Amino acid sequence: MTDLEKNIEDAFRSLPIAPPTGMGIPYEWLIPGMGRQLSLMKPVSHQRSPCESTKRRLIDLQRNARLICEDAAAITLIPLQLRLSIIGIAHGELPTLRPIAGRGAPPKAQAAQIARTVAQHYYGLTGKRPTRVTPVDDGKAYSPFRKLLAEIYRLLEVNASADNQAKAAIAWLNTNCPDH
Repeated sequence: MTDLEKNIEDAFRSLPIAPPTGMGIPYEWLIPGMGRQLSLMKPVSHQRSPCESTKRRLIDLQRNARLICEDAAAITLIPLQLRLSIIGIAHGELPTLRPIAGRGAPPKAQAAQIARTVAQHYYGLTGKRPTRVTPVDDGKAYSPFRKLLAEIYRLLEVNASADNQAKAAIAWLNTNCPDH
């Protein structure tokens, strides 16, 4: 278990956990799986490679692609990673595949998926649907669910508004899981 998984588990264990109902397994037993599941959702930071390194890789790919064009049986001589790169480039250049272009910033699908997952686990653990309360006087929303989501976002280093994502996740849960 990694430190990240342990911290996520601790965040869920801090909730008021409802006693088990019926004959099924207690939802609390699933907490270790929640830590693993959410830690795998952590955004990956992509590092740029230096220009010279990229040039060397492209020249190597070009040389190996020529080798394949001259003799198809030569593909077995090329290392697997290079074969996969060449095939990926070939498929990327098909004229029928056009890049999808949209307007504005890309949607934060990963942050939304994390919020939905946390909402489902929150409901399973506490037995209460996640809520978000906005007081009239200062307008700052609060709730145990929003606090949990903010902590999970902090641990996973997700750059999104916990308040907005909590609002969307609650709406999604109410729409897609009415009896959940």
